[in-house]
Amino acid sequence: MPRNSRQIDISPISVRELEVLRIEDLTTGMRRIIFGGSQLGEHTYRNFLVPALKSTGFDDDVRLIFPHPTTGERPRPEPDADGRLQWDAQVKDLFRTYTVQHWDPEAQELSIDFAHHSMGLAQEWSQQATPGDKLWVAGPKNSMSLPCHTDWLLLIGDETALPAISRCLAELPDGHPTWVFIEVATEEHILTLESNADVHLQWAIRDQEQNCASILAQALDDDIFPKGVPYIWAAGETSKLRELRTLAKNFDAPKEHQDFTGYWRYSDAQKNDEGIVEGGGYSIMEKLHELSELAPAFALRAALNLDIFTIIGQQKSQEISVSALSNAAGTHLDSAWRFFRYLGSLDLLELSDNDDPTQQTVKLTALSRELADVDSHLTKHLRGPAHLRALSLLNLEDTLRTGMPTQISPWEVAKANNPLTHDDYLQHLAERAHWLAPAIAQLFPPHSLSTVVICGSSAHIFADEFLRATPNIRATLIGAPSEITFMRRQSTQFQEQQCTFLAYSPDEVELFDAHLSQLELNAETTAVILVDPFAMPDAQEMFRQLQRHLHHAWIITDIMTHNDSEEHQYEEDLIRLSTEGTRVPTHADITNLLTTHGWDITHSQPIGWSSHALKVQK
Repeated sequence: MPRNSRQIDISPISVRELEVLRIEDLTTGMRRIIFGGSQLGEHTYRNFLVPALKSTGFDDDVRLIFPHPTTGERPRPEPDADGRLQWDAQVKDLFRTYTVQHWDPEAQELSIDFAHHSMGLAQEWSQQATPGDKLWVAGPKNSMSLPCHTDWLLLIGDETALPAISRCLAELPDGHPTWVFIEVATEEHILTLESNADVHLQWAIRDQEQNCASILAQALDDDIFPKGVPYIWAAGETSKLRELRTLAKNFDAPKEHQDFTGYWRYSDAQKNDEGIVEGGGYSIMEKLHELSELAPAFALRAALNLDIFTIIGQQKSQEISVSALSNAAGTHLDSAWRFFRYLGSLDLLELSDNDDPTQQTVKLTALSRELADVDSHLTKHLRGPAHLRALSLLNLEDTLRTGMPTQISPWEVAKANNPLTHDDYLQHLAERAHWLAPAIAQLFPPHSLSTVVICGSSAHIFADEFLRATPNIRATLIGAPSEITFMRRQSTQFQEQQCTFLAYSPDEVELFDAHLSQLELNAETTAVILVDPFAMPDAQEMFRQLQRHLHHAWIITDIMTHNDSEEHQYEEDLIRLSTEGTRVPTHADITNLLTTHGWDITHSQPIGWSSHALKVQK
């Protein structure tokens, strides 16, 4: 990204306590609050020097840390031993960023304009503020020079950008060519803006169905702009900037002469039952950051596969030196030390207070103690194939473009490098099936069946439950060739005697069809059970084969809704799309497939946490 052409002056990030001096309502849509206080000047806090406030840029911003709306508490970022400010989660959720509309170093007064544009923490506070109220204020951390170094200036923004635009116009040199487009809610919100520059100003009124983009587009059509290179500055609601960026391409301004800044974004901020505003603010950015983080998942898996937590947990003192841990894990010392530091930042390790790695020790935390037991269900899952399979989402973009599973993914590479990886995944599915199989067997009265046909990767688990209830029952287990091989290895001698294993492959349809024709699939004493058929890549073809021989069956499947299922179901749906090109079905998916083959659902019964047993027949 090109560096911006405006000069920048960096200041240390400082926090100071300021007091409300005066309040002025500029319009019904804009309130100005003037702050003062001795901490605007140079002072000390906890033995650290805090420099005097400096603000020379028209779009300088500060972080206003508001009191907690329920408790009234006023937390601030405290300095650590080196003087660096520590922004904890509570402070992050209580601050909002605002433009310094005016700074008067002689009078020691700082002015902030609050636009009444949406509900939120700042909106509530500014409406209730009175002289004497105090806030912690951080910044400005930098100031940029006035954009008067190009042939002319274009300023665009909504009411949240008005404080910066008004300051810019007031500070521009005499006669500088400037075009300004400002969007406000109503004519009552129009301000008188003073400037010695050559200003051409247009207002867009939202209640007259105008916006910045519409009046800028009209101005471009009218060809009102001068020749030469402009500097383009725009700010406002984040989503609206996209259209402005597109329109700005008409000016052919170099990237270094463009500055588009999202000052706010529409959010789900609302009042709770106690009248407290919740949502919005920095928490939105925090959530977006969390959603984008990949490193924790990779680091956690690496730590588990290296037995980092287990090695520490095996120490009598529950503490071990960095060098000893690195050696026991078979890792490179310097690399391991850097890795342990990162685990410490994730609260997975506790590091001793020593900068020398050779003298450092590490302990487990409350989180990592849960991972030190290699036999725990959580540890097995996190280091197991299901977690590895999720890494196929690294190729999700390719899958979304093609609609096809990727053939080169961490999952496919792992299976190619280690044939046991796929077996481990089938074992994971079998363990899950243990929680469903008893409920499925109980759908049928004891000894009411002579034959059961079960199709799916864990068919042997379901067969075992039927064999427990009816020892003389005959079972036919259908699966992909690799699944049949796995099931045979897992079967007991008794299952081998009572079960027939039938591999389904699209390449051997006629042979599969011949086997099906020999089974009495429609007898009253025969149950046909299809376990998670939508996870099968060849589900459509298999259904086509089965429908020629079946009149009734049970389908065991998760059912997902379009908008209110659990997050893990949507995740599993995307993993299936990326790995096999399959899906977690919605009710519509199931109905469409069954209707295609002439089947109807005659009964539906919830099974377990999220599965359903569907009775279907022609």
